Amino acid sequence: MMLIDAMSIYTRKRPKLKSGAGFTLLEFVIVITIIIVVMAFTIPRFFDTFTSGDTTANDAEGLVNLLGIAQSNAAGNRDNDHWGIHLVDDGTDDCGSTTTVDCAVLFKGTVFSGRDTSYDQTFILSNRNRFGALDDTDLYFNKRTGFVKSQYGLPHGLVGYWPFTASTTVDVASNSTPTVNTIALTYVTSTCAMSSDCFLYNVSLAQSPIAGTSLNFPGDITISAWVKLAATDYAGFVTKSGDGNPLDFLFGIFESRLFFYSDTDVPQELYSNNGIPDTTSWHHVAYTCSGTTGVMYIDNVVDVNDLSCGTRGTQLSNLTFGYAPTYTLFLNGYLDEVMIFNRALSAPEIDQIYTTTGPTAPTASERVSTDIYIINGSATSTVRLYTDGAAEVIENSD
Repeated sequence: MMLIDAMSIYTRKRPKLKSGAGFTLLEFVIVITIIIVVMAFTIPRFFDTFTSGDTTANDAEGLVNLLGIAQSNAAGNRDNDHWGIHLVDDGTDDCGSTTTVDCAVLFKGTVFSGRDTSYDQTFILSNRNRFGALDDTDLYFNKRTGFVKSQYGLPHGLVGYWPFTASTTVDVASNSTPTVNTIALTYVTSTCAMSSDCFLYNVSLAQSPIAGTSLNFPGDITISAWVKLAATDYAGFVTKSGDGNPLDFLFGIFESRLFFYSDTDVPQELYSNNGIPDTTSWHHVAYTCSGTTGVMYIDNVVDVNDLSCGTRGTQLSNLTFGYAPTYTLFLNGYLDEVMIFNRALSAPEIDQIYTTTGPTAPTASERVSTDIYIINGSATSTVRLYTDGAAEVIENSD
């Protein structure tokens, strides 16, 4: 009797099979099944920002490989030409794709448009990877040094860039339409700005006319150049005019002072307070016009700031290096890294050009030319390209 009562008590106290919080075992199994199904769909997406870091790094390695081919072709003087990379943001035809993708195209030469497409090699970014902070742009490797020349990363508004790479004519890397007067200028491959090449003008061989409609703009302007002068009294660095008057602009040296002049619309004339300091070193010179304010820079320092500029004419005239036709101002010395912008650069932007293109900047193997970002969500890998053509991948970079 006592045994029966004990069993009855045990039976009454035995709990039902529950998982807690009022769920039966069957309900618990159903809930777990639902959670597993949901996780099966969501876990890959949840970890996508982590795994995409690997895919951006893989694409960065692929881009470095393509850059290496271009640099090797150029340094080896393959087909006696420079070799370039065209970076495409949201492209189709340029990437050989029917859908919108980001890609890089290896090409022969310095200008993507008008190239021989039989040399093209295309690398398309995978999955949802894309280039960050990039518009379509070109960079190329010099055919003798293998050094890289790039507009990517320069201040915006660049309408003309002449790095004066090793050639007997002017190499144009801009959106100007080049019509180059072929003359036997002398280039050198050492002691130049960017530790690359530059042109020597020796008075008798000075003109390099280039016509380009993108240079016909009347408003704000910036002209930047590196010079090393054998004579510091008179010189034309960059001039836009016909064979005579009027002058859209003249930037050079007059009576031993830096000089900007224009007479096609509102007459403009500005002299620096100081001249080029010596004939032994490279010096950076720049002129900016913003509204009515003209500013002269010598070696990254404001020399003069004056109300001396205005609108200019837009005649279809030539751009000339090393010579001012109207005033017969010949350059006696070296010229390098000429840039023209269709706006007035700020002092920090002038500093950016000065510090990244000058001969006193870090050596080519240390100086960063371009950072190319490949992004996917929060993951980013950076292809860092150095002036000497070397490249590396920085994974999971900010």
